[in-house]
Amino acid sequence: MAYSASIKKSQDILACGLCETDTKIKVKCMDCDLYMCQKCTDKVHAKFKNADLHDIVDLKDIHSHTDDTDAESDFKPVKCKDHRKQMCCMYCLTCELLVCPMCIAKTHHLHQMEEIQQFCQKKIKIMKKLQILTNSKIEKFIKNSNLMGEIEK
Repeated sequence: MAYSASIKKSQDILACGLCETDTKIKVKCMDCDLYMCQKCTDKVHAKFKNADLHDIVDLKDIHSHTDDTDAESDFKPVKCKDHRKQMCCMYCLTCELLVCPMCIAKTHHLHQMEEIQQFCQKKIKIMKKLQILTNSKIEKFIKNSNLMGEIEK
Protein backbone atom coordinates (compact mmCIF):
# COMPACT_ATOMS: atom_id res chain seq x y z
CA MET A 1 0.00 0.00 0.00
CA ALA A 2 2.67 2.50 0.97
CA TYR A 3 4.54 1.59 -2.18
CA SER A 4 1.61 2.34 -4.52
CA ALA A 5 0.98 5.68 -2.86
CA SER A 6 4.55 6.74 -3.43
CA ILE A 7 4.52 6.06 -7.17
CA LYS A 8 4.41 9.36 -9.01
CA LYS A 9 2.12 9.73 -11.97
CA SER A 10 3.92 10.47 -15.22
CA GLN A 11 3.00 13.46 -17.32
CA ASP A 12 0.68 12.93 -20.25
CA ILE A 13 2.39 12.98 -23.61
CA LEU A 14 1.39 16.11 -25.48
CA ALA A 15 -0.20 15.38 -28.85
CA CYS A 16 -0.74 17.77 -31.74
CA GLY A 17 -3.78 19.97 -31.15
CA LEU A 18 -4.99 19.44 -34.72
CA CYS A 19 -4.37 15.82 -35.77
CA GLU A 20 -4.33 14.62 -32.12
CA THR A 21 -2.04 11.72 -33.05
CA ASP A 22 1.45 13.05 -33.70
CA THR A 23 3.41 13.59 -30.50
CA LYS A 24 6.38 15.29 -32.16
CA ILE A 25 5.28 18.81 -31.28
CA LYS A 26 7.35 21.45 -33.07
CA VAL A 27 5.51 24.78 -32.60
CA LYS A 28 2.78 26.60 -30.72
CA CYS A 29 0.38 29.06 -32.33
CA MET A 30 0.04 31.78 -29.73
CA ASP A 31 -3.16 33.10 -31.35
CA CYS A 32 -4.95 29.73 -31.47
CA ASP A 33 -3.25 28.45 -28.30
CA LEU A 34 -2.45 25.19 -30.11
CA TYR A 35 0.61 22.97 -29.97
CA MET A 36 1.19 21.46 -33.41
CA CYS A 37 3.33 18.98 -35.29
CA GLN A 38 5.17 20.24 -38.36
CA LYS A 39 2.79 18.51 -40.80
CA CYS A 40 -0.31 20.18 -39.33
CA THR A 41 1.47 23.53 -39.10
CA ASP A 42 2.27 23.41 -42.82
CA LYS A 43 -0.84 21.68 -44.17
CA VAL A 44 -3.77 22.37 -41.82
CA HIS A 45 -3.07 25.52 -39.79
CA ALA A 46 -1.92 27.35 -42.92
CA LYS A 47 -5.51 27.10 -44.20
CA PHE A 48 -6.95 28.91 -41.15
CA LYS A 49 -8.34 32.38 -41.78
CA ASN A 50 -5.52 34.94 -41.39
CA ALA A 51 -3.07 32.19 -40.40
CA ASP A 52 -0.28 34.18 -42.02
CA LEU A 53 -0.82 36.80 -39.30
CA HIS A 54 -0.65 34.32 -36.42
CA ASP A 55 2.29 34.29 -34.02
CA ILE A 56 3.88 30.84 -34.47
CA VAL A 57 6.63 30.09 -31.95
CA ASP A 58 9.12 27.23 -32.20
CA LEU A 59 8.81 25.00 -29.14
CA LYS A 60 12.46 25.48 -28.21
CA ASP A 61 11.94 29.28 -28.17
CA ILE A 62 8.66 29.32 -26.26
CA HIS A 63 10.32 30.06 -22.90
CA SER A 64 11.83 33.29 -24.25
CA HIS A 65 8.68 34.35 -26.10
CA THR A 66 6.80 37.13 -24.36
CA ASP A 67 3.08 37.38 -24.91
CA ASP A 68 2.51 41.12 -25.27
CA THR A 69 -0.80 41.86 -23.60
CA ASP A 70 -0.16 45.59 -23.52
CA ALA A 71 -2.90 47.13 -25.65
CA GLU A 72 -0.60 49.89 -26.84
CA SER A 73 1.75 47.47 -28.59
CA ASP A 74 -0.69 44.75 -29.62
CA PHE A 75 -1.62 45.88 -33.13
CA LYS A 76 -2.82 43.29 -35.62
CA PRO A 77 -3.00 43.99 -39.34
CA VAL A 78 -6.44 44.88 -40.73
CA LYS A 79 -7.72 43.94 -44.18
CA CYS A 80 -8.78 46.81 -46.41
CA LYS A 81 -12.57 47.16 -46.70
CA ASP A 82 -12.30 48.01 -50.41
CA HIS A 83 -9.46 45.65 -51.43
CA ARG A 84 -10.02 42.42 -49.46
CA LYS A 85 -6.64 40.90 -50.38
CA GLN A 86 -4.72 43.96 -49.19
CA MET A 87 -3.72 44.85 -45.64
CA CYS A 88 -4.09 48.41 -44.40
CA CYS A 89 -0.72 50.03 -43.86
CA MET A 90 -1.53 53.70 -43.11
CA TYR A 91 -4.19 55.91 -41.61
CA CYS A 92 -5.43 58.71 -43.85
CA LEU A 93 -5.84 61.75 -41.59
CA THR A 94 -7.70 63.63 -44.34
CA CYS A 95 -10.43 61.01 -44.75
CA GLU A 96 -10.12 59.42 -41.31
CA LEU A 97 -9.79 55.93 -42.81
CA LEU A 98 -7.42 52.99 -42.73
CA VAL A 99 -5.91 52.58 -46.19
CA CYS A 100 -3.95 49.94 -48.09
CA PRO A 101 -1.29 50.56 -50.77
CA MET A 102 -3.94 50.36 -53.53
CA CYS A 103 -6.13 52.96 -51.77
CA ILE A 104 -3.14 55.25 -51.39
CA ALA A 105 -2.22 54.94 -55.07
CA LYS A 106 -5.78 55.47 -56.35
CA THR A 107 -7.36 57.99 -53.99
CA HIS A 108 -5.27 59.06 -51.03
CA HIS A 109 -1.82 59.76 -52.52
CA LEU A 110 -2.05 63.53 -51.87
CA HIS A 111 -3.66 63.17 -48.44
CA GLN A 112 -1.96 63.51 -45.08
CA MET A 113 -1.01 60.04 -43.76
CA GLU A 114 0.24 58.56 -40.52
CA GLU A 115 1.37 55.08 -39.51
CA ILE A 116 -1.52 53.18 -37.94
CA GLN A 117 0.37 52.32 -34.77
CA GLN A 118 1.45 55.93 -34.19
CA PHE A 119 -2.08 57.18 -34.79
CA CYS A 120 -3.54 54.63 -32.35
CA GLN A 121 -0.95 55.39 -29.69
CA LYS A 122 -1.78 59.10 -29.91
CA LYS A 123 -5.48 58.30 -29.59
CA ILE A 124 -4.79 56.04 -26.58
CA LYS A 125 -2.89 58.85 -24.85
CA ILE A 126 -5.77 61.26 -25.52
CA MET A 127 -8.28 58.72 -24.19
CA LYS A 128 -6.23 58.17 -21.02
CA LYS A 129 -6.07 61.93 -20.41
CA LEU A 130 -9.83 62.22 -20.98
CA GLN A 131 -10.41 59.32 -18.60
CA ILE A 132 -8.38 61.07 -15.87
CA LEU A 133 -10.25 64.34 -16.51
CA THR A 134 -13.62 62.55 -16.42
CA ASN A 135 -12.76 60.75 -13.18
CA SER A 136 -11.74 64.10 -11.66
CA LYS A 137 -15.05 65.67 -12.71
CA ILE A 138 -16.99 62.71 -11.31
CA GLU A 139 -15.21 63.13 -7.96
CA LYS A 140 -16.09 66.86 -7.94
CA PHE A 141 -19.70 66.04 -8.82
CA ILE A 142 -19.93 63.52 -5.95
CA LYS A 143 -18.44 66.05 -3.50
CA ASN A 144 -20.86 68.76 -4.69
CA SER A 145 -23.77 66.33 -4.56
CA ASN A 146 -22.87 65.38 -0.97
CA LEU A 147 -22.51 69.07 -0.08
CA MET A 148 -25.94 69.81 -1.59
CA GLY A 149 -27.42 66.95 0.45
CA GLU A 150 -25.95 68.39 3.64
CA ILE A 151 -27.21 71.91 2.79
CA GLU A 152 -30.73 70.52 2.20
CA LYS A 153 -30.67 68.92 5.66
